[in-house]
Amino acid sequence: MLPPLALVTTILAALAAYLLQPELRAAVNEAVALILRADIAPLRDYLLSFGPWAVVVSVLLQIITSVLAPLPSFVLTFANAFVFGFWWGVMLTFSSALLASAICFGIARILGRPVVERLATRRALEATDVFFVRHGLYAVVIARLIPFINPDVISYAAGLTSLRWRVFLISIALGSIPSTLLYSYLGASGVTAVGWLLIPLVSLGLLTLAIALLRSRSKAGERLTGPAAD
Repeated sequence: MLPPLALVTTILAALAAYLLQPELRAAVNEAVALILRADIAPLRDYLLSFGPWAVVVSVLLQIITSVLAPLPSFVLTFANAFVFGFWWGVMLTFSSALLASAICFGIARILGRPVVERLATRRALEATDVFFVRHGLYAVVIARLIPFINPDVISYAAGLTSLRWRVFLISIALGSIPSTLLYSYLGASGVTAVGWLLIPLVSLGLLTLAIALLRSRSKAGERLTGPAAD
């Protein structure tokens, strides 16, 4: 992973470039607006306008949407498959999402909670704290499986715990596979059956959450009852 000084320097350099370069700022703002509106076709055209640099731009947008946690980064998954096809879209989204999650984790670990609260909002972070208390390590995987949980806030929260880098990245990778495959399929197929095809992902997420809740309740019950008497 990037050393702490290198990560902080990179973030500051990127912020300075955004503030000091009007053309760069306009291009980033345009992409963010498309992502917020979930405009897949215009976002595809936006990526294609960069020609051979489209892959690099996609990675940078993934990092931006993850660091600015409220942004719906899943929209970019649709666009990647729309532009690059299913398998190339899957590989691009999976690798860039892993990198972006690692950056969020590193920001939290290096810069601490005050910075994270500004990026992810205090309310979202407090809700995530409760989620981590309930599910522990499983929270990282669950967040990637359930569509209505922001996985980037989870990445920030994980960086504030004692969770090791390797364990975090493995958890992120495992949790990212189902949603990346499904969203990429939707993007490659022109997003014509979103309603029906989201059902399996939502069902899988709810099943995962139910299992995690049962596990947490079982552990709580064990703590209350204690070991059985001989």
